[in-house]
Amino acid sequence: MLTPDSSSPQLSAADGFRPVAFHQKISIQEAFEAFLSKQRSPETARAYRREVAGFLSFSAWSTTSIEELQMIELSALCDQVFRYLQQGLRRDPATNTPLNPKSWNRRKFALQSFFKYLRRYHGYAGLNPAEYIDPLPAQAKSNTTFLNKDEILAMLRYLKNSAVDEAGTRNYLLILCMLVFCLRRKEAATLRWSQIDEVEGKLTTIQKGLREKLNPMDKRLLSLLLRFRAENGHHGDYLFRPMRDRRSKQPHKPISGEFVYHLVTTTAKKVLPQKSGVTPHSFRASFISNGLDMTDDLTRLMNASGHGSVEMLLYYDLRSKLRVNFSNEVAEWLHEEQLI
Repeated sequence: MLTPDSSSPQLSAADGFRPVAFHQKISIQEAFEAFLSKQRSPETARAYRREVAGFLSFSAWSTTSIEELQMIELSALCDQVFRYLQQGLRRDPATNTPLNPKSWNRRKFALQSFFKYLRRYHGYAGLNPAEYIDPLPAQAKSNTTFLNKDEILAMLRYLKNSAVDEAGTRNYLLILCMLVFCLRRKEAATLRWSQIDEVEGKLTTIQKGLREKLNPMDKRLLSLLLRFRAENGHHGDYLFRPMRDRRSKQPHKPISGEFVYHLVTTTAKKVLPQKSGVTPHSFRASFISNGLDMTDDLTRLMNASGHGSVEMLLYYDLRSKLRVNFSNEVAEWLHEEQLI
């Protein structure tokens, strides 16, 4: 296996070449577009487009056919993938430690998925060169900025006090929904009334990968949303719409994810000037970290956040390892027994 400290790979042609009869001389670029169209998540498709297109440009293989690609020795394929990954790797000048291992790994796995797709759907008979390159060790926890309860309340109170008109009320309700339902910014921006079941009291959200998530709809929050709709004459399906599009040809389009990002970052700078790096995702990460303090039932948290595994849920556990440590309870117990 190759690591970022390896020299160029030395593999024999026999390792990478298995002849096969080809009847369709499709180009790699055409196969790449078909690969993107198969992605269920728009976010995944955008990420793959960025990473794989960068490799095709770097290697100048866009117009190469799959038949021609499989004639290239595996060692040469691995070398091209390896050099593409290396050219985007930044290192600490003092320690030579990789500074962006997640970016390296993201590119590696994107290319690995693409070559896997070529083998499965287009008869590419060569081996997968990205599988011969090791991922880099990366931080096991999210680096998203965490907000404690007091910081969350400070931001919400500021927005509530600013809710004196339609725009201010929209902004307040938007952040409330993002926090209560543990939503990503795009999910919050594109919330629809058709996602709300008033009879059963639930909100249905389609997450990344087209996975469905159900959240209970609090009656008090629903009442605020209904009043907002009635007072401002909303007739479209989207809960939150731009203020500047009243006269456009698309009066019922939703706000954008970029708007949500701007709202959160500018509000954080006003309310929490000492806190840097607050983004919409801070609310989702803080929902989980604060939730782990409030309940031991991980199933309840996973149902709310929509994560499919405990490991992914705990990736967002940003609490201090010293504070959340059972040694504290043991020491307190021994103190109560007058032993320390």
